[in-house]
Amino acid sequence: MLCCLPKPLANESMLLLTYFNAYEPSSRGELEITAVNNVYFAQNRLKVLPMRRGIAWLDTGTHRTMLKAANFVETIQSRQGLYISCIEEIAWHKGFITLEQLLERGKILKNSDYGAYLLRLGQIFKKQNGSERYEST
Repeated sequence: MLCCLPKPLANESMLLLTYFNAYEPSSRGELEITAVNNVYFAQNRLKVLPMRRGIAWLDTGTHRTMLKAANFVETIQSRQGLYISCIEEIAWHKGFITLEQLLERGKILKNSDYGAYLLRLGQIFKKQNGSERYEST
């Protein structure tokens, strides 16, 4: 489990990813992150890691913050032409799937912007590198 510090140090930001087991919801009917984190902390099951550059923490606990997060993602994706957290792209970069598998997934989803992105990503890479495997620099 990863957790954020209540007060990040200096200019550092912390990421919070919480895996919820069978904890009881609060009176609001929600799993309270702080309460769950305290349980993991008491069990010595927390792992704190600093977030790397280029990673953003987006609070989505309200309708307004959910809209702000959606607008942020749309702005980044439309301006950079790159998808945020595209699972197929990540799997390909990590070597879990081949370029051919990436393109096959794109073909399955070809009628969506997401599928078109996968196809474009694979085709550009193939054209520029003549290789089937992504190798990070």
